[in-house]
Amino acid sequence: MKVFVTGSNGFVGSYIVNQLLQDGHEVFASSRTGDSSSFNSNKNYRFIQVDFSDPFSLHDAFEFVQPDVVVHCGAMSKPDECELNQSDAFDANVFGTVQLLLNAETYKSFFVHLSSDFIFNGEKGMHLEEDKPDPISYYGKTKLQAEEAVMEYQHDWAIVRTVFVYGKPFYGRDSFITMIAKKLKNNEPFKVVNDQIRTPTHAEDLAKGIVAIVNKRATGVYNLAGKRCINAL
Repeated sequence: MKVFVTGSNGFVGSYIVNQLLQDGHEVFASSRTGDSSSFNSNKNYRFIQVDFSDPFSLHDAFEFVQPDVVVHCGAMSKPDECELNQSDAFDANVFGTVQLLLNAETYKSFFVHLSSDFIFNGEKGMHLEEDKPDPISYYGKTKLQAEEAVMEYQHDWAIVRTVFVYGKPFYGRDSFITMIAKKLKNNEPFKVVNDQIRTPTHAEDLAKGIVAIVNKRATGVYNLAGKRCINAL
């Protein structure tokens, strides 16, 4: 299958691209910036530099790829940045998702959207897929609005909610773990929250789960996260 992946230079996106390639899919990776990957030697890998919030460049990309599947993991994902730059967060997380859906509709692509536990208020914990969302941050609100747009899509779709993804990056931006390791190595201070209990999710496990959804064309909402509850400290 031809799979169009957004946010391929990101931490999660790189793992998804890698897993799709391992499963033999033809992968069209995309990002706003140039290709940072190490996948260029794979004959099934193509890279397209595109801003998915730009309707014109996105239309051209879809016309070129005509994807069977879209895996949308690109986003403005730092909650503090979203709170301070709400217009940018809306453009990236909501408007961008809508633009992808509009283009995917033309080719009846199976649309897989990566979402977050931030759509919940955090009071209950260990949420089920049927639990009512109640975001308290602007980031969470944009992810919920994006989910609502995906649910209106006229063809097959899946939403994957995950929690605090960790692991060793293939390339590009550090993960939380590697960033902390660098700070410790350099004896640099680093601020972290101390009021969260979450279920960390290994990036490879998440990627395998998403690609299983792609392979089975499994529709609906899935909460994919680690089993263990761990304090942020």
